[in-house]
Amino acid sequence: MIRLLRETGLPLDNTPLIIGIALEAKDMMDSTDESVRTAAINKYTDRYLAFQEARQSVQPAPQCVPAEASEPANPPADSPTLYYEEMG
Repeated sequence: MIRLLRETGLPLDNTPLIIGIALEAKDMMDSTDESVRTAAINKYTDRYLAFQEARQSVQPAPQCVPAEASEPANPPADSPTLYYEEMG
């Protein structure tokens, strides 16, 4: 989850901001007004789905190539090729 939060661009080193955001969301989720709670859930779900769609459109697909057929483990320093390494 921390990796996903980093991808949002939130300043994770700003603890008061992050806790404030979480508490504000919790207040909406704990609301006795069902319409407020439902609206918050729908809003957060829609934003999450949009975030996931954007991530999938930018991330390269993992390659299924045998290790011996892939790029060299240590490319030359002057090589213009960018190497993708799946973070798992």
